[in-house]
Amino acid sequence: MPSLGRRTFFAATILFLSTAILPAQQPADAPSGTVSGVVTCSDTQRPARFASVTLTPVPDDKPAVKPMSDKEAEADPAAAMKLVTERMGTMTMLQGQSGLDGAYTIADVPPGDYYVSSTEPGYVSSMAAARAAAPPGAKGKAMYPGVTVVHVEANHTAHGDLTLDRGAAVMGTVAFDDGAPAGKVMVMIEKAEPSKASDDSGFSSADMVMAMAGGAGSATITDDRGHFRIAGIAPGDYTLRTTLQVNSSFSMRGGVMDMSALLKASPLVFYSPGAVHKKDAKKITLAGSEEHGDLNITVDLNGMHSVSGRIASAVDHHGLNEATVELTDVNDKKFTRKAGVDPTGAFTITYVPPGAYTLEVSGGADTEPAKKKPGGLVNFSATHTLKSYETASQQVMVDATDVTGVNIELKESKTTKKDFDMNDFLKQ
Repeated sequence: MPSLGRRTFFAATILFLSTAILPAQQPADAPSGTVSGVVTCSDTQRPARFASVTLTPVPDDKPAVKPMSDKEAEADPAAAMKLVTERMGTMTMLQGQSGLDGAYTIADVPPGDYYVSSTEPGYVSSMAAARAAAPPGAKGKAMYPGVTVVHVEANHTAHGDLTLDRGAAVMGTVAFDDGAPAGKVMVMIEKAEPSKASDDSGFSSADMVMAMAGGAGSATITDDRGHFRIAGIAPGDYTLRTTLQVNSSFSMRGGVMDMSALLKASPLVFYSPGAVHKKDAKKITLAGSEEHGDLNITVDLNGMHSVSGRIASAVDHHGLNEATVELTDVNDKKFTRKAGVDPTGAFTITYVPPGAYTLEVSGGADTEPAKKKPGGLVNFSATHTLKSYETASQQVMVDATDVTGVNIELKESKTTKKDFDMNDFLKQ
């Protein structure tokens, strides 16, 4: 899911792993069963060759565990990662592949009920088709109506044949306002009306299941001429968007990777035909195996501005070397732009269209490099928090020029944010 920003993807992962009801992990020597069947393409009536076949446990219709919110996960990343690992420790998902004759066999399957789905380029995953047909806010079994279910018993073989329907396709070009092609950028098709289980990106826990099963089929990368094509799309109403990562950087010094700038960078999102707000996006209605061409997206940066300033302590006015500054459109809560601060507390948020915004500063802190020396195969830079600061916000109006001098001073927090060292986490 490369089209998702770090916060969105992390939140989606937390959402999926904390809400999915997964069966308990089976001992390695526990009795198991087998699932076999044949995958066929409905349009050709021929075998689906080398198709991916996935077994996903049927969820229980029990009350979902309350997930950690995006801000809760950022406030205590150690607890968030602990939740992820605990849920991963009980997760079951099995995958196999069909042969030239379309036949597949998946062995060592723990007893239970499983959804059987398959993916093949250009064809619709049954999981994706079910999600498109499910009502908004559906949970548990209601998320996947009509998907094939097999009951697996120990020392027995369950049979599950599958038929794949060819999906719709969209194609077009992403270009800048001067006509230059936008190559190597992400293009994603998403539901016009996200379900209630989705976050602000339209990405739900069910979508996470499909993505992990290889059945999302909703994104691609443009080529050197800005061309894109997405196929195997289930019937429904969609919008099309492109995501460009800007103002990001990555460094490695002495074998230690620093990804802080990359993680704080805010991507640019444009909807077809050239809107920055999803409400202004063109709705695309897809049915059957039809193909829609010339769905172009224009990345128009004319008239955009920057917002800059400094984040400091309200006590002695020194600049904070850690904070996230985020602009949210007051008329469209889903439209945001953000940036981090430099060592002096200065920040600049780029590519901001005219409008009224709420500027929020969160995660303010005084930090220093962690004293512990990393010694793993992969090492990440880490910091130790000396002092934390409270969240603050103010209104900002962006009109015809860049906005400068947005200086905000934060009050000291009574508690100090917990440190999170990825190196320690990886050693567990």
